[in-house]
Amino acid sequence: MSLIGSHNLYQEVILTLNNSPLNYGKIDGHCAKTIYHNQMCGDTVELHVIFSEHEEFTIEKILFSGESCAITKASASLMTTAIKGKNINQTMDIIKAFRNLIDNRHSQTEEKDLGKLNIFKSLEKYPSRYNCAILPWKALEQLFEEEI
Repeated sequence: MSLIGSHNLYQEVILTLNNSPLNYGKIDGHCAKTIYHNQMCGDTVELHVIFSEHEEFTIEKILFSGESCAITKASASLMTTAIKGKNINQTMDIIKAFRNLIDNRHSQTEEKDLGKLNIFKSLEKYPSRYNCAILPWKALEQLFEEEI
């Protein structure tokens, strides 16, 4: 894919997920929750997670909410989709692969495993947007630290 094609896909996905985010909302009732705030820009991501009762630390349901930019919403949308149904070890592998991708240290195997999250590879052209893309992932890591 050319750089222009990659850039256009990146913009299209970001705009689509900003207007119609996936897994957006809050879970009523008992669930694990965390709020992560980016002090640099003011964006906030709140995660609500229900872990499976049958499989320890497997994410049964995950929703996000908060006030954030389009890139953060898109990242949270794709993150929640990627980790739903995954256990803690699988989720930590996805977190590591995503960080490697946006830090431009990824392998082809990691890239293949990330699916739609690969659009964030375009962030190498927009280093100032790094914190936007990583915000929901930091919220997830914080939730794991609080709950596990």
